[in-house]
Amino acid sequence: MKSKSEIALKALEILGKISLNSLNLFLVVVTSPYGVSMNQMQRRLREIERTEEKITNEFENIQKFHSLLNRLKEDGLIKKVEQRRHGNWIITPKGKRALPLLKKRHEKQLPSKKYEAEKQNEIVIVIFDIPEEQKNKRHWLREQLRNMGFKLLQKSVWLGHVQLPEEFVHDLRLLDLTNFVRIFSVSKAGSIEKLI
Repeated sequence: MKSKSEIALKALEILGKISLNSLNLFLVVVTSPYGVSMNQMQRRLREIERTEEKITNEFENIQKFHSLLNRLKEDGLIKKVEQRRHGNWIITPKGKRALPLLKKRHEKQLPSKKYEAEKQNEIVIVIFDIPEEQKNKRHWLREQLRNMGFKLLQKSVWLGHVQLPEEFVHDLRLLDLTNFVRIFSVSKAGSIEKLI
């Protein structure tokens, strides 16, 4: 670790040549050896600028994570216990009681991802009949088919020149929809082709 005087000297030398924001100045001072040439420093700065966006994104993720921890703390689900110089997070009795309910709620959540579907020559037909008590899954399925480029033929019959992603089929299994959904592939079509 460099001494305070070494860091101060290096910072002044660098700032004597170019102006930098605090973060870039810190990174150049800490990661560059003493006596580095201006060309080497410029190269190092370009490297830093390329990674600056990654650092910013990571910092935003850390901030979001800390916000989440604070929310859990405010809800009384976790608490911080001090040990030596650092504190550790632990689950509270209230958190232990809430955990099974939160797991159940999470399991009922529908996947929110967008599937990357590839175009193909064959026509894929998706037919479904999902019970009314699972209408949220039915709405989810319609939205996913629409997002992948399928067209509605009639109420629960969708057509598309789309290869269904494996991840989508996997999620149909996870949601226990395989008994209610039928998928067909048609290589030669008659009048149906005009509808697409």
